[in-house]
Amino acid sequence: MRVLALFLVPLLLAASTFGDPDRKIWERIIHDVHLPGYRIYTPDPDMRRLLRKIRDIEIVERCEDATLAIETKEAKIPAGQCKNVPILTDSYRIFLEDKRAIGAFFWLKSRPTILFSAPRIERFHVDLDKEMQNYLEDIQ
Repeated sequence: MRVLALFLVPLLLAASTFGDPDRKIWERIIHDVHLPGYRIYTPDPDMRRLLRKIRDIEIVERCEDATLAIETKEAKIPAGQCKNVPILTDSYRIFLEDKRAIGAFFWLKSRPTILFSAPRIERFHVDLDKEMQNYLEDIQ
């Protein structure tokens, strides 16, 4: 049993923060937010690794070049940056507090949760796929 633990623990520690189910959900969310191109900025290195596995997107180094930004609990985007870029986040708290955040994907009680803010979607002139409109809330 100890031998198994010696091999298993390093593998678990080396695993990315984001797994395959996360990648599939992020891919669906990103592509269901209709944008003029999918140039995505994120300061989170784990999220950048996940994004590299998603088709038809470009990861950009500066928020000013992005059509969408992703902010995470581990790597927040400073308030002065990305003023005119819609943001997705992995945190319900960030979603509520950051008025740039149009949507959030996070885990709640071991279940994936997706939310979008109808007023913020409108403010950023973003269209959502019909299926994602089921996740719209009137959150200012």
